[in-house]
Amino acid sequence: MVLLLVVLCCTISTIKSQDTIHLTSNKSIIFFSKKITVIDNRDYTNELGKIKSFDKDVWKKVELNTPFINSLTYLNDSIASRINLTQEYIINIQSLYVQENRIKGSSTQYGRIAYQADYYIKNKDLTYSKVYTADTSGIVSTYLLPISLAFELKNIFNYAMIKSKNSSSKGPSVTMDNIKQTPKLPEYYNDFFSENRADGLYYTWEQLLKNEPQLSNYKIKGIKNIGQIELQDTLTRKKIKIPLFQLFAYIQNGILYKCTRFGSFTLLNYQHNFYYVGFNESHFTSLPDTYNSKKVKKKGGLTLLPLDIESQRYLFKLNPINGKSIIICSVTPNDDISKILQQITH
Repeated sequence: MVLLLVVLCCTISTIKSQDTIHLTSNKSIIFFSKKITVIDNRDYTNELGKIKSFDKDVWKKVELNTPFINSLTYLNDSIASRINLTQEYIINIQSLYVQENRIKGSSTQYGRIAYQADYYIKNKDLTYSKVYTADTSGIVSTYLLPISLAFELKNIFNYAMIKSKNSSSKGPSVTMDNIKQTPKLPEYYNDFFSENRADGLYYTWEQLLKNEPQLSNYKIKGIKNIGQIELQDTLTRKKIKIPLFQLFAYIQNGILYKCTRFGSFTLLNYQHNFYYVGFNESHFTSLPDTYNSKKVKKKGGLTLLPLDIESQRYLFKLNPINGKSIIICSVTPNDDISKILQQITH
């Protein structure tokens, strides 16, 4: 099967204010060999991303011209045929999101494509084994938005499929139902939000799940500078300071916060999953020299410009299995977080 040439066609609508990505057509979708099964496990399916319009300084939604699963199935099946992939695969997509933003220290606008998905190969006993996990959330994809967006998506899918073909099995065999089910936080871990009023620091995801904070005898006095957390021992009255980015999370007066290199953000427990609004640390350039690295370590975090705050914020979900952040969607000044959460599909 000849791989369909991916063409991007921008349709600017004054009513819906959206750009449409033409990955394929409804007519082409009918023809595929069903080697690939795509499972859409994205939490937020109302849009594929946001980019700035050319004529006005406003955000516009990015959407596909055809149904999501049909488009992704056909496209990946075409790639599988082209690289002579004979076995059946399942692609479990957790995130596919595009946002236009910029690299810190540069005025150039870039398109970030966050693609997080697990690739499973079908076994002889009709179970599936994971062979590859795709995660492009930290890769600079393109600066020619929206011209090259569809082409970049094709390259990402192509690369992931080749990696899957050349990778060996990882982890135990699972069924189709296991893959379709979206894991949630264990029920018995959810009550400590209301019951635990003591302050505490969590250095790992496992400590947070088990609600086993370190330095639980310390009282959090506040956040200093950008990201230095100041604590006081309730027994000796001794004070210490710890950079936030050395922590996974902390709890203060019963409120839980996710720690990052750019400060701390409130963790929301919604439908037995953790969500927070923050900045993608991998979207910023690394520090150029030792002097600035020491400076950041002393302050506890990196500074942000107004443009960063507007264009870099995302709604994240913590993966209940490993605690890693999954990009759900971008959050721009006009977005209502509570409304987005209400539209979560799981």
